[in-house]
Amino acid sequence: MDGLYLEITPKGVKKWLMKYKRPVSGKESRLSFGIYPAVGLKDARNRRDEAKRLLSQGLDPGEAKKESLRQAKIAADNSFEVVAREWWAFCRNKWTDRHARQTIANLEQDIFPFIGARAISTIRPMDVLDTLRKIEGRGAPEIAKRVKQRCEAIFRYAIVTEKAAYNPVSDLQGALTTVAATSYAALTAKELPEFLTAISTYDCEFQTRIAFNLLMLTGVR
Repeated sequence: MDGLYLEITPKGVKKWLMKYKRPVSGKESRLSFGIYPAVGLKDARNRRDEAKRLLSQGLDPGEAKKESLRQAKIAADNSFEVVAREWWAFCRNKWTDRHARQTIANLEQDIFPFIGARAISTIRPMDVLDTLRKIEGRGAPEIAKRVKQRCEAIFRYAIVTEKAAYNPVSDLQGALTTVAATSYAALTAKELPEFLTAISTYDCEFQTRIAFNLLMLTGVR
């Protein structure tokens, strides 16, 4: 079949193969297209035709297949989820347990199911925006904003570790719904002790606690 044939091994496995000569060396080689019947005749012929197209361009289809498999492995090793978990582990010791749990939970629920398997270097602004709008669509704009911030940090980490060259989240400025600010009444003198106690025991990052204290020392009303 124009170079394509079915080889049956001693164990009865049927493999689609094609014999061809390598463009540079002229040596005979064989290219595998998969196992029958998982790969049918039509698919095997299509793969043979693609191999012949490469040969007509002076390219070795066997080497092209190896490179394709190598790129697929690189993509799998650098998927958004793999890089995000690496980022999370890197930042973990700087966070409280509660913040760390909340961060990974948000990613597992709202991001990984949609773009987690994608190679991080292939993700574009609309991929992230579509995912964030799903969160907004269920009436959680604040969570969407928080997840956006985390995605931006993940891409910054990916750039620093040379797993991506571009941060698509940086192009999403103003793309999410703006939540109207709510004004609250000032605390009374009687409420201050309870408020200060709540702040001192609140489970937050160290920088957040310092910001609370600085705001109380410098803020005016």
